[in-house]
Amino acid sequence: TDLIIMVLCILVSIALNSESSAEEVKSRLVEFAQSYRSDQGTLDWHVMQNPKDKTKFAIVERYTDGKAIKTHTANPLYPKFGKWIAPLVASPPVITVYTELGSAKL
Repeated sequence: TDLIIMVLCILVSIALNSESSAEEVKSRLVEFAQSYRSDQGTLDWHVMQNPKDKTKFAIVERYTDGKAIKTHTANPLYPKFGKWIAPLVASPPVITVYTELGSAKL
């Protein structure tokens, strides 16, 4: 039998202060995503780049519950990510939390 859950989604919008760091940010975000996807309770962790403005990135994170978000923020890479990205962004990332409408099956 399938387990029905309410999925928590986090949308993170990132704007870099220079296009010169876009390639480095792109490759590092892909590396971070590979680690984060293996965290318990993480359903998805996708990174996207705006095709018209290479300085803009979006991250869509999907979690089974609030506990999974705590697991994510306890990942050893989490504080490293914040310190690494801070000097590269034009402003702090915009983080918005949503719940998916409908239901997800595990």
